[in-house]
Amino acid sequence: MKDKAIIFGVGNQYKRYRNLLHVRFEIIAYIDNFAKEIDGIKIISISEASHLDFDKIIITPFCWHEMLKQCLDNGIGKDQIMILDLLPEIYQKNVCGVRSFGQHYEDLIIMGIFGQIGIEKPTYLDLGCNHPFRCSNTALMYLGGAKGVNIDANKVSAEAFQLTRTKNTLNLNCGVAPDSGVLSFYMQNEDSGLNTFSYDQVKHAQKKYNAEFNRIESVECKSLQDIIEDHCEGVFPDFFDCDIEGLDYDVIKSYDMTSKGPKVVCVEVRSDKMQQFDNLMFSYEYFKFCRMGVNNIYVRNEYKELLTCCN
Repeated sequence: MKDKAIIFGVGNQYKRYRNLLHVRFEIIAYIDNFAKEIDGIKIISISEASHLDFDKIIITPFCWHEMLKQCLDNGIGKDQIMILDLLPEIYQKNVCGVRSFGQHYEDLIIMGIFGQIGIEKPTYLDLGCNHPFRCSNTALMYLGGAKGVNIDANKVSAEAFQLTRTKNTLNLNCGVAPDSGVLSFYMQNEDSGLNTFSYDQVKHAQKKYNAEFNRIESVECKSLQDIIEDHCEGVFPDFFDCDIEGLDYDVIKSYDMTSKGPKVVCVEVRSDKMQQFDNLMFSYEYFKFCRMGVNNIYVRNEYKELLTCCN
């Protein structure tokens, strides 16, 4: 028997995944803040929905946070709410029967590296984690039972992790910078992966993507040293994923990884910063295993003989 579901939001995302939703659920009602009717069925209000007999309310838009608040304010429990944007199957890619969540399938390469060096469940630190599953290099580790720490300055991103990735995981809402303190956070919008503390990155995004940054917030930031000491028991996790939009180099430079660094590092590197990053990581005794899309993957020199370098 299918679970009874109410669809909240009948826009483009509902239309895109309509068939999937109707296969999995018995749709008994629709809620929308703007539309009046869908599939010939009258749309009801959130207050009316709270009195119906249902198993799930499915929030379909990517901008889900206001709808989540409406549900909670009307007495609907979190266990009854499903957010389409936060379902792993929406972002899971399948390659020859193997699943991947990385933007350029980096997670498969990273897990292959750990397999070669004999670590089945690597611990991880994900800076600028952004989304629990979309373009995530740590989602596969999480679903495999690995322990990790996820950090993002965006409140909405942090809330998404708190809703979906809680087992064996610490999720923090703060910025990361070379030194702890308060910095200006330039925001395009609450769902953007371009939000940044770097004004140089703002100018780069404006030029390359024609991005508009609509507001600036003051956000508390932690240094990488403080994160390792306070949240990783003083030991750098096996895998370090770094995508903090322009501050990556300065943050990595602020922590001497030569003897106490992670085993594998994946960092977003602009093409004009390539040599700068390579020199820094080489000085920390890492070699560049490969580049996938916009990301460089570095591995500690001590594992070089175990791996086939694909430079």
